[in-house]
Amino acid sequence: MHQRSYPCVTVLLEQHLQGVAMAEHPFAALLELIRFDAAIRQTQDQIVKLKDEVAAHRAQEADAIDVLDAAKRAAIDARKEVDAQELNVRELAESEQQKKEKLDAVEDHKIYRALRAELEMVQRKQQTAESALMNAINKHDAAQKALKEKTAAHTARVTELHESIATAEKKIGELQK
Repeated sequence: MHQRSYPCVTVLLEQHLQGVAMAEHPFAALLELIRFDAAIRQTQDQIVKLKDEVAAHRAQEADAIDVLDAAKRAAIDARKEVDAQELNVRELAESEQQKKEKLDAVEDHKIYRALRAELEMVQRKQQTAESALMNAINKHDAAQKALKEKTAAHTARVTELHESIATAEKKIGELQK
């Protein structure tokens, strides 16, 4: 396993070794050096653990952004569906109006019945389209509500993650001193 080298550790070791008197028993100095090495390893392990936490928090932040983006896309898609259904309803209303005008101008009974059947078919299509429009509006409203909720949750979560990252990075900075 590759050990990372930290300049601050080298400085600490030099300072520590200067504090150990040469006249002391060599075994006591060795034991002190082992304790010091264990403290350095513990500090390095804490730094690695904190860096892993920071990476995990950044991954969670990316996931939260993806969830919010998906909610935004769903709201946009729902709005597009509403627009398409509104256009369909308008086209059918125009078609109905044209059929009524033709119906009013016709004098032949056969043509009148044929136009009347066409008008009734357009009216049925219009009712179906209006129902589809209402469903699309309901889906859009639900998507907008979900987006609003996810935006609020996202903001709170990202703020919490940023605070955790800042705290961990501060601890890393303190440990590296």
